[in-house]
Amino acid sequence: MVKSLKLSLPEVLFFGIVFILFSILTDFEYNLYEKTGRLPSLLSLLERLIYGVLRTIPYWLYYKLILPALFEKRYRTFGWRLLVFLFLLDGYLHYVMYGLVMNLWFLPETMLVSARKWYHSNVLLHFSIVYIIRELLMVSALGYYQQSVRQQQRLHELSQHQLQTELDSLRAQLQPHFFFNTLNTIYSLALHGSVKTASLVARHADIMRYILYRARKKRVPLDEEINFLSNYVAVESMRFSDKASIRFETQGIHNRIFIEPLLLLPFVENTFKHGLSQEIRTGFVQIVLVLIDHELILETRNSMVQAAGHTRADPGIGLANVSKQLALLYPDQHELSIQPDNTCYFLRLRLLLSSND
Repeated sequence: MVKSLKLSLPEVLFFGIVFILFSILTDFEYNLYEKTGRLPSLLSLLERLIYGVLRTIPYWLYYKLILPALFEKRYRTFGWRLLVFLFLLDGYLHYVMYGLVMNLWFLPETMLVSARKWYHSNVLLHFSIVYIIRELLMVSALGYYQQSVRQQQRLHELSQHQLQTELDSLRAQLQPHFFFNTLNTIYSLALHGSVKTASLVARHADIMRYILYRARKKRVPLDEEINFLSNYVAVESMRFSDKASIRFETQGIHNRIFIEPLLLLPFVENTFKHGLSQEIRTGFVQIVLVLIDHELILETRNSMVQAAGHTRADPGIGLANVSKQLALLYPDQHELSIQPDNTCYFLRLRLLLSSND
C-alpha cells in the first residue's frame, strides 16, 4: 500500500533547512571568505533557491516510498529500491532538473546558460557521491526519529487503552456488588414493614441516578462524589437501630477538585460490612473525609464484627478492586494504610487529586 506523500510541518522545516537554507548559507560563506569578499547576488540566491527546491523532490520520494521498507525490516525491498533510486537520481539531476530550468524563459539568461551547460555535459553524478550519501543519511535520520516518535505514541495509546479497559472491568465488578447490597437492604426493611422503606427507596433512587449517569464520566467534582457517599451512609444507617453508632463527617470539600467516580465507595462499604452486626444491630462506624489543598484524606474506623463467610484478613472484593484502581490511576500519588486489631479496624487513605477535569 502506498503511504501518504504529505509532509508534516517538522518534516517541511527539515527539508527546507537541509536542501535550501544550508545551500544559501554555503553560498554566503563561499562568497565572503573564498571568492569576492562580498555578499552573494540576488541572482545567485535565486539559483540556490530554485535548485534547492528541485533537489528536494527525489529525497522526499526516498523518505516517503523507500525508507519505510527499511523500518518494516523488508531489507531486500529496501536494497533494490535504493539502487533504483540512486540510478534515477543522476538522470533526474542531469536531465529533468537542468532541462526544466533551461526552459524557464522568465529566468535570468545566465541561469539558463548554466543550466544548458550542465544539461549537455557528459559528467555522471553531477553532485558528489559524498554529498548524496550525506543527504541520504540526514533524511534517514529524520525517518528514524519520526518512526521512534510514532512508536512511542502507539505505545502510549495502547497503554491508555489497556488502563481504561482495566478500570472499566473493575468498575463493572463494583457496581453490581453495590446494587446487590442496597437492594438487599430494601428487601429486608420491606419484609419487616419498616416505615423507613419509602425514604430508603428515594435515597436509593438518587444513588442509582448518580451511578447510571454521573459515574459514567471519567471524573466528577469531589463534592458530588462525597454527596453520593453521604446518601449511601444514610441508606446503610436505616438498617440499624440506635444501638449502632454511625458518624460521617467532611471538611473542606468543594467542587474545584475532581476524582474518579465510585473510587471511595468500597472503603465506606467495608466499614458497614465488617463493622456492624446485622443480627444484634450494634457496633460503630466512623468516616472522616478532609480536603487540604489538593490532598484528600479519608479515615475510617469501625468495630470488628465477624460476618459469615469473612474473616478479619478478608477485606472483600470491593477493597481489592479499589486497591488495583489506585495503583492504576494514582501511582506514587496515594498512600493506603490499614491497621486492624482485635476490637477496631482503622484505614487511612491519602490521595493527591487534581483540579483539572
